[in-house]
Amino acid sequence: SGNVGVTSTTGDLTVSGNISTTGNVALTASAGNIVRTAGTISGNALTLTAAGTNGAIGAAGAVLTDANSIAFSANGTGAVNITEANGANVSGTAGSGNVGITSTTSDLGVVATGIVTAGGAVTLTAAGGGARINIGAGATVDTTNGVPAGANINLIADNADILGTINAGTGGTVAIRQASAGRLISLGSDEPVSLGLTSTEFDQITAKSIVIGDANSGDLGIFAAIAPAHAATLSLNTGGAISQAAGATIAVGTLTGSSVGATTLGEANVIGTLGNFSAAGFSLTNAAALNVTGAVDGGSSASLSTSAGDLTISGSITGTTTTLGAAGAISEAAGGVITATTLNGTAVNSSSLAGTGNQIQQLGSFSVTGAGQGLSVLNNRALDVTWPVSVGAGGDIALTTSAGALTIDSALTGGAVSLTGNAGLALNANVSPATLTLANSAAGISQGVSSNVLATGNTS
Repeated sequence: SGNVGVTSTTGDLTVSGNISTTGNVALTASAGNIVRTAGTISGNALTLTAAGTNGAIGAAGAVLTDANSIAFSANGTGAVNITEANGANVSGTAGSGNVGITSTTSDLGVVATGIVTAGGAVTLTAAGGGARINIGAGATVDTTNGVPAGANINLIADNADILGTINAGTGGTVAIRQASAGRLISLGSDEPVSLGLTSTEFDQITAKSIVIGDANSGDLGIFAAIAPAHAATLSLNTGGAISQAAGATIAVGTLTGSSVGATTLGEANVIGTLGNFSAAGFSLTNAAALNVTGAVDGGSSASLSTSAGDLTISGSITGTTTTLGAAGAISEAAGGVITATTLNGTAVNSSSLAGTGNQIQQLGSFSVTGAGQGLSVLNNRALDVTWPVSVGAGGDIALTTSAGALTIDSALTGGAVSLTGNAGLALNANVSPATLTLANSAAGISQGVSSNVLATGNTS
């Protein structure tokens, strides 16, 4: 029932059987590691110190504990690996070695000054169903001690309270996910029966990126506005669907993610860059200019629109039905790729889809509304214009296929209209330009009996 203290002054300290007391336990390896080969350490307050040059604690096999509190100190590259049976409050320091602490049944608290490493990654797990990780007020999980780039920090639990701070540095990722498959995730507010992170808790995290959820998560809902103050990238991931409540906007430099179900982000979000994102139906509305730099795959549908600013496509967009909208212009870099059965769009200013790898089967309804503003589309396969395409008064239209034929099955209205088919050009609907230029490189130009070319100027 009393306190237990064991110190090894040379070499490792090895735990090969049970240590049990209702008092405190202090184990110290002054010049080596703490190694467990068998047994559990049980007590009130447990202190583990591995002071060797690269002193490790449980590196070859986790130290098993059943304590109310655990304080640890590792050194150099020494790792820390502790498995706690019934939940505990923990604190400690390490060098560049990784730290892994797991509570198998109950809550895990980070207390006192917290857990601090010099570039060692930290993984905290509360594995029990409904168990919680609590980073207490004034405590920190910090991997940047003398290493500004930091290292990754992982929190795995069905509940999390971040009252203190998390710091993964300029290069580290903070990943937070559930312990139980199918656990719901709520962001912005802490909803019942879910892994919840409030807007305030997001602001307690410093990292290069924040990753929420994984393919085993339940539905992910955003219930209040989130704007991570100290992370440039936010990644949202779920095995279900991602949804957004009214007014629950996202403000972040870069957004990435994945959902097995649909992702619907229809609020006035302020996202600078859209990176890789996959979903079974993807929809995003942005209240600022948006640059798509990653691979966005919406499966059956992909919809991207800005209510202010331009939409720029530097990466790829895939959706059976793809819809693009911009309060400014829509532009696509040469390396951009749009893959769609049907492409629809609206823009105010002149828009150019110039990706040399575009795979668009049908150009659906597309309008550019600004006076004098036009539209150009380059496609690397046969293209069929199946819905009216219109531009602002005096605006030009240029449609080109670098492979396959160009077929006009719906009306075109514009200023100067240029139509180029790599393997044939078929005019099966009215074309109403000020001037018209037609070109093909292989199969000739044909005009349907019910179509008319209503040019007010030259036709060539």
